Amino acid sequence: MAGANNLFQDLSPAQIYALLIDHNNDLPMWPSEHVQRTYNQMIGPRAVKKTQDFIDILNEDGAFPPGWRGLDYGAGWGRIAALLLAKGSPEQLDLVDAWDGSLDLLDEGRFKNRRWKVSEILQPGDIPENAYNFVYAFSVFTHLSLRAFWTNIQALTKSIQSPGTVYFTVRHLEFVEHKYPERIDEVSAALESEGFWFTSTEGDRGVEAVFGDRVI
Repeated sequence: MAGANNLFQDLSPAQIYALLIDHNNDLPMWPSEHVQRTYNQMIGPRAVKKTQDFIDILNEDGAFPPGWRGLDYGAGWGRIAALLLAKGSPEQLDLVDAWDGSLDLLDEGRFKNRRWKVSEILQPGDIPENAYNFVYAFSVFTHLSLRAFWTNIQALTKSIQSPGTVYFTVRHLEFVEHKYPERIDEVSAALESEGFWFTSTEGDRGVEAVFGDRVI
């Protein structure tokens, strides 16, 4: 994989995407566009560009010192992990996810990173402590219940070295205006009084509702 950096250099998102869906190289494989769409709002070259923009944010913040170690929390099918080969080797980035289906996709995608399953609400021992320069969670905390949100943030904070950083994405009120316009007054009131709003996913919620839509 040492040549991955050179393979990505000066290539357009469309050219990089072509490499990531080509079976005839040793790079990780992105899944079908149907699978991509179930995880992301963007697919194909647009998803490559969105991922590059996120990696640029990490880079500008100094996330990649020599010999860096990172954790992809909620790795999904490896959208970000594949592009991070431009910054280092698979051995430098660990991948975790709470869903068996995501880990199956990583297996099918030929990822060489260490990877394992974690609990939906992180438990002691799920993630090593004091192990990483940075952890990122892209489109994960946008979906977690309040207990899962705070429990998992605290666990990720313990996993980084000092100095180190946890990066995570959030949603704001404009998301509600787009998806739940009929609930805007309810959400606005909750944000004003509590700072958080959460609605759980329909269907089987198990012992407690963990996943849904979270707004901060």
